[in-house]
Amino acid sequence: MSLCIFVEGGGDQRKTTSACRAGFETFFNKIVLPGHRPRIIVCGSRQSAYNDFCNELEKSLRSCDGSILLVDSEDFVITATVWEHLKNRRGDGWERPAAASEENIYLMVQSMES
Repeated sequence: MSLCIFVEGGGDQRKTTSACRAGFETFFNKIVLPGHRPRIIVCGSRQSAYNDFCNELEKSLRSCDGSILLVDSEDFVITATVWEHLKNRRGDGWERPAAASEENIYLMVQSMES
């Protein structure tokens, strides 16, 4: 078992999700020692990433030692917490899962999409 990172992006085709996963794996291969690298789960849409992350946290027998959700910030973050930003952001309205903390959510900066 390992750390799982649920990533927004990669589209909805196998070719594009594979390319996205390969990019993240190349990145982590350069900075994380073998045996400690996270499992990258490319989810496609933003909502799919959130749903997949929540489903993983709700399982009674988790397939991951720990889970992280990585999504675009979409807007400037002006709230005290990331979960508050995602709850208040139009189009999201996401509740923080009971089993999640601020250590389980990370945002890609707005300029990544530019």
